Amino acid sequence: MGELVGRVVSEELGVPMGSVDLSLAPSPKVGDSVAEILEVMGISRVGGHGSLAALALIMDAVKKGGSMATNLVGGLSSAFIPVSEDSIMALRMKEGHLELNDILAMSAVCNSGIDMVGVPKSEGEEKITALILDVLSLGLILNKILGVRVIPLDGKPGEEIDLGGLLGKVVIAKMKEVDSSQFTSRTGFIPTPVKRLELG
Repeated sequence: MGELVGRVVSEELGVPMGSVDLSLAPSPKVGDSVAEILEVMGISRVGGHGSLAALALIMDAVKKGGSMATNLVGGLSSAFIPVSEDSIMALRMKEGHLELNDILAMSAVCNSGIDMVGVPKSEGEEKITALILDVLSLGLILNKILGVRVIPLDGKPGEEIDLGGLLGKVVIAKMKEVDSSQFTSRTGFIPTPVKRLELG
């Protein structure tokens, strides 16, 4: 269906058809939540144990279903988990069921890193840098593209700020009370990793 629509649109615009991105991208609208799909699958609150496995199943279904439905699968074609743009995900973060490490783990099987999450400005640049380095390292090890959209905000963990429209409500996440400044102040770079060493 996506390819059919794409072909009609390309014909009307007089441009060649590109590809169809089949990604699940949530919005704050009721009934438009990736987190809600996970909960319907049997995770009572997203962030609970099993959330990563359920998300991996969704990703696999989107990719397999999409590749059978069109010859022109492109883009990222999987699922995104931007917290503020997913009303259920934002709610679970506010309730404390979903934490930054949960989102980081879920990033291993989906298309986004730590995405649309508020962080307290008071935590400082070093701690936020360390969080970004965690996402970067995950992307390097898994050989996948991961982004970071964190929003430094005045406020305390659990507070919610309405950005309006499709950006939804940003919940300020609780960061770990651990000082990473000695690590983040070091110079250098994170090298491309060796994927596997095999003997014999």
